Amino acid sequence: MNALEMAASAMIQKMLANLPPEIQANIGQIGKVVSGLQAQLDRIENQNRLIISALKIPAETQIMEHENGRRETE
Repeated sequence: MNALEMAASAMIQKMLANLPPEIQANIGQIGKVVSGLQAQLDRIENQNRLIISALKIPAETQIMEHENGRRETE
């Protein structure tokens, strides 16, 4: 970690320490929600890889979305 990152980290910690407890609790809840959503996304991506592998779809195949919502593979 360089000096600029260390200074920014110290400043953020100092600002967070001055927040009211209810705001700190909200920040903690938001962090938990984001963490849960990231875990769900990881599971979905893993399932997607397994499905693509089981269907023997080449890795270079791309799914393109059009403005009208139609999807096609290339």
